[in-house]
Formats: sequence, C-alpha cells, structure tokens
Amino acid sequence: MPKPRPPPAPPTDGHGSGRSRWKWVAGGLVLAALAGGAWLLAARSGLVEQAATPSPRPGDPPPRRLTALEIADPQESRRVAELEERRERYDSFRRAFSEDKPPSRASAARLEPALRALWPGGSVRWTLACLGQVCRVDVAAPVASWHPLLAADPGVKKLAERVVVDPDGAETPAYLVLVGENAVPGDDVLAAVEEDFRVSSDARECLSRAGATGKVEYELQVDTSGYSFRQQTDLPYAIVDCVDRVLTEILDSHPPPKSVRTTSRTFSIRR
Repeated sequence: MPKPRPPPAPPTDGHGSGRSRWKWVAGGLVLAALAGGAWLLAARSGLVEQAATPSPRPGDPPPRRLTALEIADPQESRRVAELEERRERYDSFRRAFSEDKPPSRASAARLEPALRALWPGGSVRWTLACLGQVCRVDVAAPVASWHPLLAADPGVKKLAERVVVDPDGAETPAYLVLVGENAVPGDDVLAAVEEDFRVSSDARECLSRAGATGKVEYELQVDTSGYSFRQQTDLPYAIVDCVDRVLTEILDSHPPPKSVRTTSRTFSIRR
C-alpha cells in the first residue's frame, strides 16, 4: 500500500515562518499599546500637575513677601528688617509729597545751586520741590545713573543729612532731608555717648556674667527725633539685654539738641 503523504508545510517568505512573523507583529502591537498607555499616563499626570499649580494670570497680585519675623535665619531676618525699614521710610516721604501742602521756596533756594553744579549747563533735566526741610529731586533717567551721584556729591552732602531712595529701584524720585542752618554737629553728641559707654562699670558688669567670650557691636544714630541703635552680637540674649539697658540709660542722660544734625557711629564692647 502507498504510504500516506505528510500534510503540506505552510508557505514561507524567506525570512522565517509565517507563524514567527505573526508573533513579531503581535509583539509589536503589544509594545505599541504599552508605550501609548505610558504616554497617556504621563500626559494625564502633567495635566493634573498643571491643574494643581496654575500659572499666575494677568492682574493677579504678586506673592506676599515674608516679613522679618517669619524668617528663621537671623542674618536673613535682619536683612529683611532693614529693607522693610527703608521701604517704610521712603513711603512716608512719598506720601508726604502727595498731600496738598505749600512748597518751601527757601529750602529749594538752598539746594538749587548744588544741583546746578552737579548737572551743569542743562546736561541733565531735573526737577526740585521742597516741603519744609525735605526736598524731592527727580530726573528722567534710570535711577542707577544718578542716585549714587546725588548721594555722594560734596555740595549736596553739605546741605542734606540724608538722601532717601526707593530700595527696590521702582520709584525714581529721591528725597533729601536738609540740615538746619544752625544745626549742631551730631558727631560731638555721639562721641560723648560712646565715651560714657566705654568707661561704664555697669556695662562691664553685664559682660562679666557671660560664660563665653564675645562682643556687642552697636550702630548708633542721632537725629532731630532722638537716638536709635542696632546691635550685632555673639553673646547670649540675657547679657545683651543687660548691656542694652546700660546704653539706654546713658542715652537718656545725653538728650540731643533739637537742631542736631543726623549722624551715625559704630562702636563695640568686648568681653
């Protein structure tokens, strides 16, 4: 009897069997599906993240600044406190000039010659207005090009005890506090305070209680409103508080004249 013939083999295309080809096709579809799913998941995650942190819209108020009391780092807190003080001082002058007050022509006449000497021949267009002993100078130019020149000019420094500018550089006007025509030099007043503080046995007694060595450095200022001071130290709070009380008592014994010129001085005491 003739032997039964084996079943015909499936056709091939020269690159492997048809079954292998379909395996590759199926595998490719699975990989494509996985890649598509991963892309869709990433896209959805990005949308969720965008929804959680929306971008600011035009007209939204800027984020609130942290105050000095909200900052834990002492040096950064001090820097922010000084910046807040400078902002408040500038705003107080700006508000004063926004009120309807009569101008002080005498103060403007005192300052005008110094400004003409600083910017001779109309090289810079400037405006001047004064209210009492405070004058406002404005220039139609970037603040960096004229604020430092104004503050450092010798002629201006003879007449103005303080030049106040916007610490953020957003406002262009500079405000000058003129000295009184018969003002007492503030250096003499602060020198007397410093001498009394250095020889004070009470201040030395405060420092003797410390268990570690260190110093207290003071920046003392006097103006027509009185005294103010800041201090930096590496000593414990209780010791510094004791020294502060001694300095305050010395300041009370040296009331500044009403016509004193604004001056500052730095001195320190060490254990």
